[in-house]
Amino acid sequence: MNESFSTLQLELSPLLDGAHLMLALTLTAFGLALLGTLTRKAFVFRLGALAALILTILNISTLSTTERKTESIALVVLDQSYSNTINDRSVQSDAALELISQNLADLPDVKYRIITAPENNAKFQETNLFAAIDKEIAEIPPKQRAGVIIISDGNIHDIPEDLNASEISEKYGPIHHIITGHKNERDRRIEIIKAPLYGLKGTNAEIEFVVHDTEASANGQNISVTAKLPNGETLEMRARIGEKQTINVPIEHAAANPVELFAAPAQNELTIANNRRAVIIQGIRDKLNVLLVSGAPHEGGRYWRSLLNSDPAIELVHFTILRDIDSLDNTPRNEMALIPFPHQQLFHEQLDSFDLIIFDRYRNQGILQDKTYRNIVRYVREGGAILVASGPEYVSDRSIYHTPLGQILIGAPDNDVMETNFVPHRTADGQLHPITRNIDQNQYEGEKWANWLRQIRVKANPNDKILMDGLDGAPLILIGDEEKGRIIHLTSDQIWLWARGYKQGGPYIDLMRKMIHWLLKEPSLEEGQIELSLAGEYITVTRYINSDDAPLLYTDPEGTEKPLKLSKTAKRTYTAQVPADKNGLYSFYSGNNRAYIINGAYDTQEQTFMISNAQSMEKIVQQSGGKQVFADDMSGLKISAMNPEYVRNYHSFSNIGLRQSQFTETLNVNYAPLFPAWAYLLAFVGIICFAWYRESK
Repeated sequence: MNESFSTLQLELSPLLDGAHLMLALTLTAFGLALLGTLTRKAFVFRLGALAALILTILNISTLSTTERKTESIALVVLDQSYSNTINDRSVQSDAALELISQNLADLPDVKYRIITAPENNAKFQETNLFAAIDKEIAEIPPKQRAGVIIISDGNIHDIPEDLNASEISEKYGPIHHIITGHKNERDRRIEIIKAPLYGLKGTNAEIEFVVHDTEASANGQNISVTAKLPNGETLEMRARIGEKQTINVPIEHAAANPVELFAAPAQNELTIANNRRAVIIQGIRDKLNVLLVSGAPHEGGRYWRSLLNSDPAIELVHFTILRDIDSLDNTPRNEMALIPFPHQQLFHEQLDSFDLIIFDRYRNQGILQDKTYRNIVRYVREGGAILVASGPEYVSDRSIYHTPLGQILIGAPDNDVMETNFVPHRTADGQLHPITRNIDQNQYEGEKWANWLRQIRVKANPNDKILMDGLDGAPLILIGDEEKGRIIHLTSDQIWLWARGYKQGGPYIDLMRKMIHWLLKEPSLEEGQIELSLAGEYITVTRYINSDDAPLLYTDPEGTEKPLKLSKTAKRTYTAQVPADKNGLYSFYSGNNRAYIINGAYDTQEQTFMISNAQSMEKIVQQSGGKQVFADDMSGLKISAMNPEYVRNYHSFSNIGLRQSQFTETLNVNYAPLFPAWAYLLAFVGIICFAWYRESK
């Protein structure tokens, strides 16, 4: 430990304040001058008596202190970024940390703190070590800062550039850099120059990339690059190192389309982690063609039209039947403003061009013949979609359920129109299904939506899924599959009340859009949807419905396929965690459901340059008076504490130095009068008596 030392000094603590002290001294001087003028007998003794009096007034005291220098505090910073964990760098870091800790433990005048950075959730992004250093060093008094020892590969991205040598030395002390990795390392990587975020289904997306190699002599060489396409096929191509290359990728799905590129590794390459790059292109449809047929004008019809027209991805064709085919009307046809319903053109010639057909309160009016309904059945079974929004006409003798369309419709009419207030509610299935799981978007308290005024009672089959119910639990929204196609039946024509804001309204837009996009097979609304989230070093997998018939599998960035067991939670979801211990694309699939996530954002600073880098820290280390040492050369290295008054560079051939503390702490303070008051009084009286004695002679 630091040895203590003592100091002694005299201090004045006058018994009088400043003004009175000056007055007393002035009177004393005047008295001495007067005595010296009137008589010279015993003048010296009178002067001594007055001096004793003045000393008594000045109250001279001694202040003795015992102090010692405090311990200095050093920071040891361990880089735990992704690049500092590849190959044997973790082993080098641990060995360097152990050697440094042993040396520091032998220094009695130096304490040390070990900090790690960056945080796990940023380890693939960038290495910000000085942010962690600044946060920790702010708690240490400047005179106690011994210095900083950084164990890192040198790929540090927040090195201060705006400080001069004196500022660096004052703020940090000497900075020493223990360099992990090895000299003359070689690395090859792929850089994605351009890749679209979206691509139209059925078209090709263009991806531009460059292969880089740290070996200068490799530029211009041809190497093999393997591309894994969204359809699972692989494409082998040749790429010239250092030159831009282009690949066209077919967008086959209106969903996530992952593309992986892998450059053949070089001989003795540092790591192949950055030889692989992946991008995810979101496939989108060009236009969705929707046919809306309204059986009669009603309040909800215009809300259907407004909703569909508000979606830029939807091309709407809307017809409203205003006049039955057998209506009695003597108006000549050539004088009618109405046009005949083009059923032949719509339901035969152009039917397959529509992605969705909506029957809004449509009744069998004799316009569509049985062959037309049978063609609609064929259209649905071959992959089309139909939505039926029914009213009282559904339970009449003109119900479309009594046509050949009834073969595929879900919800048989029960001959009951319920004209009663009711509030729609989600069923148990509806609370889990993507259509209705989050439709309120936290805008409403629970399910306290506005009530509807009418519902049609229907009978559901066991295979039909009911997402919402109404009065007395009667099915309100039913969904089902018909071979390759899909069907939704809404058993009320009152949803427009929500759209109009009746009472407090309800989640009209969200619900209707999700129903339409589910019918159009939007991947994010699939029932077996796989949700992925990345936090720290784990990927969390969540499913709301888990089928034992379609087990969940996943593929890691190296192409290894593994099964995944999900556990049911209290919220009726199924979840699991997968260690994200590899950098790249993770693919999850179950049946027709697919989900993808990239661990580590590609082309970040952390993953761009991964070879050991001594140059990045060279300037700041030199300015601080520190030293750079490769971890491989640390054998025999010693650490010592140095006095900053006598050194400028804190290192020698086999030694790195830390700054001794310039901060002292007081152990003891003793304050006492130089002489006791009675001694001054005795001296004053004695001298006066002796002066009288001399004068009497």
